[in-house]
Amino acid sequence: MSFNDLVRSIRKGWILIAALTCVSTVAFGFFSMRATPVYTAEASLYVSISSGQTATELNQGATYTRDQMLSFAQLAEMPVVLDPVIRGLNLDESPERLDDRIEIEVPQDTSILAISVTDPSASQAAAIANDVTTGLSELVTELAPRNAQGDSTVNARVVKVAKVPTVQSAPNTKRNVLAGFGIGLVGGVAIAFARDLLDTRVRSSSAAERYSGAPVLAKLSRQSRKERLGTLWDDTARTEELRKFRTTLEYLTTEDETLCIVFSSSVAAEGKSTACTGLAQVLAQAGHSTLIIDADLRRPSVAQGFGMIAEAGLTSVLLNKARFDDVVQKLSPRLDILASGVTPPNPAELLSSPSMQELVDMVRERYDIVLLDTPPLLPVADAAILSRITSGVVLVVDVRRTSQSQVEESAGLVRSAGGRVRGVVLNHVRKGGRNSYEYARVSLDTDMIPVASRG
Repeated sequence: MSFNDLVRSIRKGWILIAALTCVSTVAFGFFSMRATPVYTAEASLYVSISSGQTATELNQGATYTRDQMLSFAQLAEMPVVLDPVIRGLNLDESPERLDDRIEIEVPQDTSILAISVTDPSASQAAAIANDVTTGLSELVTELAPRNAQGDSTVNARVVKVAKVPTVQSAPNTKRNVLAGFGIGLVGGVAIAFARDLLDTRVRSSSAAERYSGAPVLAKLSRQSRKERLGTLWDDTARTEELRKFRTTLEYLTTEDETLCIVFSSSVAAEGKSTACTGLAQVLAQAGHSTLIIDADLRRPSVAQGFGMIAEAGLTSVLLNKARFDDVVQKLSPRLDILASGVTPPNPAELLSSPSMQELVDMVRERYDIVLLDTPPLLPVADAAILSRITSGVVLVVDVRRTSQSQVEESAGLVRSAGGRVRGVVLNHVRKGGRNSYEYARVSLDTDMIPVASRG
């Protein structure tokens, strides 16, 4: 995925990102304020050689002292130092537990031991640090080698006495809140990005073109229930989306060719019938003589959606039971519909018959544009069969549910049958989003019939 995909994921998942950021920030802050305060007291011990007659001896002594600093640091965390501290301060804990709260640091190339102690009590932290420093000083002096006079050759002097701290060292509420904010923000962005990365639905034009191998001709927004049940010719953005679709489709038409387009989808209920009938109405409104053929002989919906007679139509013509002119129905001066007719037992065989080829050739001579509403591609072969004798297929894709593999397989079926995918219509695109359109309110012809709400 590209940087633009990441930006789109952030824009689409901003609510999730904001929620996770807020929850993480509040949680870190809450638990930080509820945690028991801890104080840290620090003391320092300086270790040096006690004697030396020449510069060489003094240098050797300093080197020896620095070499022993790590050993002295380990002594500070052993029971030999900690047991007397526990007894002296009446601490109710073992040397091992006390050791967990002591930190010894030896700055590089120095002879200084920095001893820090953490404790919920500020005064006790200082007391422990001072007692450990004092005990370690005495032990270092005691364990150091002796000179000829029997005196220790190493001096350990307390150079910094621990003071009672006035500010807690932990928890650092400000730092924790910032950490919570950062973790929530990064986590939210990662989840939003991963969700899009793992989302196999066709949600963008680039994905639709990549998996179908055809351009996106239109993007139709989601409709409210009122809009679906009302007329197409309300002043809605969808009307303008269909007008844009009409303009794009007109570019596919050549002067010597009548555009005969199959409308299909990968699976059922993606909105192909609604897109087909809506486009037919804007084509007729623009002055094109248009015919809709309900070629879905399995679950026809066009005639029912328009309130027309569905019992006589395509099957009647293909079975030579009626002439085309006897069963075609007029919806407006420039828009006709050929209903599906009685549902046959063998739809695929009927649609692949010579009679269907003859019908398509005839209507292409009589109309400017012919639109065929067909069943979905994946369950049955009807649309793929018709793609061979028409100008091609327009594939309607529901961005909410259609997967990339379904689009790819559908396009492959059309090409395997010898047909062409002329373009893709992204349906149910969210209004106001990146893939939607916003237009001014318009006034259209009033002689049009409400569009079908099924598809």
